[in-house]
Amino acid sequence: MQVSQRAPRQEPHACPLKGTPPSPPGRGRAVRGRPRNHGIGERVLFDAQGSLEPGVVRFLGVTQFGDGDWIGIELDRGVGKNDGTVRGVPYFQCAPRHGVFCRADRVRRPSASGSGHSAPAGGRGCLA
Repeated sequence: MQVSQRAPRQEPHACPLKGTPPSPPGRGRAVRGRPRNHGIGERVLFDAQGSLEPGVVRFLGVTQFGDGDWIGIELDRGVGKNDGTVRGVPYFQCAPRHGVFCRADRVRRPSASGSGHSAPAGGRGCLA
């Protein structure tokens, strides 16, 4: 009788970059407890302290620059703070000044009516 062995299940990374090694456990990947209101590739509005900037979620998870869960967004306009890399660590790729990392309370879903009004998703703060 033969016993087949299965390969161990691997957790998916939030948004791996081509040519970059996998993130160490608990770093740069989607983790339990992350904001569940958003998904990679989802169109969102980033609350840039008074104006809502449209963009796309490119990263969800923990980072090396701050505790807790972060959302990385590629903004449509060049009003961000980075290119998806913070302190030399790449989390996603986008044009310079099109990337921003923030907590879930700064991210909103666009309204279906297109009025630009939306409800906050819940969370705290912004960095990077």
